[in-house]
Amino acid sequence: MPGVLRGALPVAIAALAAAGFAATVGLGNRPATAAVEQGSCARLFRQSVRTLSDRAAKRITRRVTPERVSRLVSLRRPRRVKASTSRLGGAERRTYRIKVRLVAARLGAGGARTGEIELVVADPSTGQRMVVGFADPACRGQRAAAARSARASFLTACGAPPETYYARLTGTARIAGVGFFGPRAGPFATRNGLQLRPATDFHSDDCVLWPEPPRVVAAAGDIACDPDNPLFNGGQGAPRACRMLATSDVLLRLKLDAVLPLGDTQYDYGAPEAYPLSYEPTWGRVKAISHPVIGNHEYLSPRAEGYFDYFGHTAGPLGRGYYSFDLGAWHVVVLNANCSIVRCRAGSPQEKWLRDDLVAHTNGCVLALWHQALFSSGWSRGTRAVRPFWDDLYKAGADLVLNGHDHDYERFAPQSPSGSLDSSRGIREFVVGTGGSYLGPWTGIAPNSEVRENHTFGVLKLTLRDASYDWEFVPVAGSEFTDSGSGACH
Repeated sequence: MPGVLRGALPVAIAALAAAGFAATVGLGNRPATAAVEQGSCARLFRQSVRTLSDRAAKRITRRVTPERVSRLVSLRRPRRVKASTSRLGGAERRTYRIKVRLVAARLGAGGARTGEIELVVADPSTGQRMVVGFADPACRGQRAAAARSARASFLTACGAPPETYYARLTGTARIAGVGFFGPRAGPFATRNGLQLRPATDFHSDDCVLWPEPPRVVAAAGDIACDPDNPLFNGGQGAPRACRMLATSDVLLRLKLDAVLPLGDTQYDYGAPEAYPLSYEPTWGRVKAISHPVIGNHEYLSPRAEGYFDYFGHTAGPLGRGYYSFDLGAWHVVVLNANCSIVRCRAGSPQEKWLRDDLVAHTNGCVLALWHQALFSSGWSRGTRAVRPFWDDLYKAGADLVLNGHDHDYERFAPQSPSGSLDSSRGIREFVVGTGGSYLGPWTGIAPNSEVRENHTFGVLKLTLRDASYDWEFVPVAGSEFTDSGSGACH
């Protein structure tokens, strides 16, 4: 969509980070295996591979076979067979040498991934991708010296990649590595899942590791009026209500990587027939880069069918309303705060999922989104049922929480889950219920509330950097209120 998407990275690399590429190569947050203690480089790099025994892996031939990536990714993946078979002519017993275009890299972090480098490469002519793994520096075993040398050569040529996201690489390289069939899941996995793990040689004269550019997002909730609203005015709205067109015009003026609708996207009932008439002509213009939050008004339509039908897979699994994704160096968690419908309490499926998700993602910066705020000076005065979210996020060192629900703008100082001022580990909360529907009253000033405004529609713009963030409230045309500042990630 012209004027909306930033051209910072190729679409493939942006998708790489957003899709959680660790799933592609089978490197979840697994505990360290006996591989490290036993010193087997082959086992260390095959945590999920089940097609060759560790005993057979020790007999891998030292003969290097020149091959093209396109040939390797087209090899037929073996079915479950005995480890003593020939493995399709030795696909899992040979060291292959390939010429590649460099795509992206990440340094593993945590557990058995500590120190390992994940490199994504592509065939220069076909663009077909595969994964190369560089050894943990502590790796021992038959090929340890070659594996450590390849890792050192990569670091000399390209520099150290980040731990929290896949950074873009450019250049070409010649790489040798042992071929293993690994997991096939994920948008960038090859058809057969063949990977070179570990790499035993690396050489590049033109490798460039690009720093992660800032990601710019905009957020607001409580957005589109019902078409039957007397103030709908053909979608143009009125001064104090139905300003979804004006706020969406703000989105189009900004150069954004993502839009975060913070719930109550379509009033009054989230009806399937209302979305095409109100939300679609306004905020629907940035639907391609939107990551929605489910609000309470969505559930006034049975099973929130209007919401899930309209946003589709971008709203997460059907009926659940919570999901997560990576945005550059940041990890973003989207939660469902309709706690009477999808439980929020400690030990509930959603809360367990949140804890597991925060453990599995080691990003240095974390942003969480849901609709009903824990702290608010607006009419709701906060929703205590979402306290377990704050407990988990606080323990994980999260940085920002964005909410809607109350129809106003409010910024809080960093706080603990109990509402105590905490400048060292506290989470900063923004309530941004200024997406266009209408504006509401204050019911008292909550502790640690720093800025409040309930006369201006607009969106919160966030610039998400590697270890910090900037915020700016951007009002609709004709309004003057704004609020800006910056903060550091924990």
